[in-house]
Amino acid sequence: MCGIIGYIGKRNAPDIVIDALKRAETRGYHGFGVAVSTGNKFEIRKKGGEDCLGDFLELVSKSLLPKSSYAFGHNRWATHGTPEDRNAHPHLSQSGRLAIVHNGIIENYSVLKNTIEKETGVSLKLISDTDTEVLVNWIEYVQKLSKLSLKEAMKSALENVEGTFAFIVASLDEPGVFVGAVRGRTMRIGVGEHEGEKEFFIASEVYPFSHYTQTYVVIPSHKLISVTKDGYIVEDTRTGLVETPELKKLEITLHATEKGEYKYWMDKEIHEQPRMIENVLQGRVDLRDKSVILGGIKEYEKDLANASILHIVAHGTSFNSALLFKYWCEAIAGIPVNVELASEFRYRKTLVSNGSFVIGISQSGETADTIVALEHAQELGATILGICNVEGSHMSEMTDAGIFLRAGRELGVASTKTFTAQMAVGMMLSLHLARIKGVLPEGSYQELFEELQSLPLYIEEVLSLDNPNIKLALELLKNASSAYYIGRGVSYPIALEGALKIKEIAGIHAEGYAASEMKHGPIGLLDKHMPVVAIATSSSQIDKMISNIKEAQARKAPVIALVTRGNPNNVPADIHIELPEVREEFSPFINILPLQILAFRLALMKGKNPDKPEGLAKSITVE
Repeated sequence: MCGIIGYIGKRNAPDIVIDALKRAETRGYHGFGVAVSTGNKFEIRKKGGEDCLGDFLELVSKSLLPKSSYAFGHNRWATHGTPEDRNAHPHLSQSGRLAIVHNGIIENYSVLKNTIEKETGVSLKLISDTDTEVLVNWIEYVQKLSKLSLKEAMKSALENVEGTFAFIVASLDEPGVFVGAVRGRTMRIGVGEHEGEKEFFIASEVYPFSHYTQTYVVIPSHKLISVTKDGYIVEDTRTGLVETPELKKLEITLHATEKGEYKYWMDKEIHEQPRMIENVLQGRVDLRDKSVILGGIKEYEKDLANASILHIVAHGTSFNSALLFKYWCEAIAGIPVNVELASEFRYRKTLVSNGSFVIGISQSGETADTIVALEHAQELGATILGICNVEGSHMSEMTDAGIFLRAGRELGVASTKTFTAQMAVGMMLSLHLARIKGVLPEGSYQELFEELQSLPLYIEEVLSLDNPNIKLALELLKNASSAYYIGRGVSYPIALEGALKIKEIAGIHAEGYAASEMKHGPIGLLDKHMPVVAIATSSSQIDKMISNIKEAQARKAPVIALVTRGNPNNVPADIHIELPEVREEFSPFINILPLQILAFRLALMKGKNPDKPEGLAKSITVE
């Protein structure tokens, strides 16, 4: 994900922008930059490369920027162009009179470049490899032809631009003005006051400016904006109508964006999970009649319960949580669920139509593939619902209804607490739909409801355990080049998630499998150098799981097994990690915890920063 931040107000704008860029530094970036207008030119400081924030901060400290009431900056995750200085944003037009920062992708940038060169007879001398530099030159080209203001020229230029994007442009000829455009993305305008005067922030997300103001508006797709020290104007690019977005209030406490006693965000977020689950449940469970309350989908809950099938689109960790929802919804509520990678759903013929429900799951609410898939479903007439963690995100604004995770801000690039929150929401939704349908015996419903209430205690118990066998497991895994994670039933998605975490954080190749699938090919790679992590806590399929473990041991593969305390099922393994006993349906909440901890500690053992895994970003905003 790339991040835009702009400021207009009484404070020194470059300081505000640089501070905001620092606040977003955990998100997985390959470039940082800031631009300030002196009136005659733009002063730009930028650095590109892996983990380049320190270099950028050193650059701006040694090469002081002029004081100004307005400035803007950018965090870049490499898409077009490699991670190096010349590809970092901001970018200038050929004349140097326009500067731009941009999120997203311009799909027809080569067409735009060729058009400029053909019409002017002059080759563009581009400094970067980015589509963004072509875009700012296209805007300048259209403005010179039309002799219009920057805003009007941008409106005209966008008619020939293909892609999904959010960007802001500043011009030396119109000082103190930001003009921005959004298509297939969102931006936010923060609205504040300092020393009795208005101030405005323009950003990709609210958190970079949350220390200055928590009041903001969301700028959804197909909008053109202009911002000055006096206010902002939002115009729909399709209708030309001026709109007045609703002012929103960010519900966030500042301590949620501080590490406190923890050195790493990932460690902090793993240990926040008991309190996070309490927050997810708060106000959503009625203890008197033991029912689940999900106000965000109330308008559609009966239709959801009576649906012939529910479709879910997601990626990565969110996809793994969707698989768990499939298991629970089908077993508890009796509703079939189709789970599909959003990128595959969008680009094939689907059976979604009027009356269908399509649910998108995304931590950020900005995942490009998921957003595009939901838009496609909407075009086909489906009702679209969102499950995400970020207020004011693209998904939260575009969907017909949805459920916020309430996990609090997750700053570690690899999801931990939001995965657990997604699981909690999936279980709650399954229980809620089951009760509406009346398909679950009351006794079974009550047992599941009671177990749901106990989740924070179970999670806290696991996190407080100082299991010496985790250290043994770390020693076994640290020198491995590959590993298998296996599970059955609801443990299969946990095997996928455990393998994903060790890949993301520790840089060890790992594959998650349904345990029965191992003998359909993967078993051929097993030997004494290939550890197997088996999720073998008590379940209805434990006997078959034990057979799969013995198959691995017969090929001399070392086995690390998650087992129920006391190992009542006599699961064979080289290392046993014992966990408290819970109902099988809730075992994913317990089993994922040691796998998150293993990935985190392995990263440290291998000298890696678990908060900023190489080559990964917190949110993927291009397809």
